[in-house]
Amino acid sequence: MDKKPNIKVAGKRINKLKVDWEEINDFLKLAVELSPKNRFIPKGVYKFKSHEESDKWMMKVLIVQ
Repeated sequence: MDKKPNIKVAGKRINKLKVDWEEINDFLKLAVELSPKNRFIPKGVYKFKSHEESDKWMMKVLIVQ
């Protein structure tokens, strides 16, 4: 009694984009190598009164490291 359910497909996605995944993988490896090793951005939810205050905090966090 291994019956597959009847599934109706409304359409299909056609991928017209030709991607060279090897080249993208090489690029990502290079980006990781060039990025600072000790870059730390604290995770969590922070509340700021303005975007400017948020930007100042982010720059302080990035520069201190």
